[in-house]
Amino acid sequence: SKGRSCSPVFCMRRIMEQCEISEKYERIAGKVISEHADLDWISKSDVSIGYLISDKEKSTRGGLVFAECIRVKAVFRAYIPHDFLIVVYEPNVEWMSEAQLEILIYHELLHVDITVNGKGETAYMVRPHDVEDFRVILEKYGLGWADKPGKGGE
Repeated sequence: SKGRSCSPVFCMRRIMEQCEISEKYERIAGKVISEHADLDWISKSDVSIGYLISDKEKSTRGGLVFAECIRVKAVFRAYIPHDFLIVVYEPNVEWMSEAQLEILIYHELLHVDITVNGKGETAYMVRPHDVEDFRVILEKYGLGWADKPGKGGE
């Protein structure tokens, strides 16, 4: 089922893009958070994450973008009551199974990062990927091909 329409502030990247608040992805995220110990901190913190569906067929550098995690800048928080938004590009994922959508949301939730500085102030940021490689390398040599000896490598 489709969610409520959101204000243009949510979808300011492209004027033609239409976004809706997604109860479906919020439900999936709740399930994923409860099943993954590495995400347990989210449910114990004050972080607020909004979930959106976009009708955009987003791509970058020739590849499809399934979803993205966006940190809401402080200046927009008066209109957007969340610290992060997870936007799912529906045309790019409509073929995915429920299990694949759960993995996708898990991936996006791993981008949510909070740090506390020495003054006790909270800072929100989008955590970058910890692996950047080519599929052919990973398929042929495995994920740990560049690990130092004693750190998972040979």
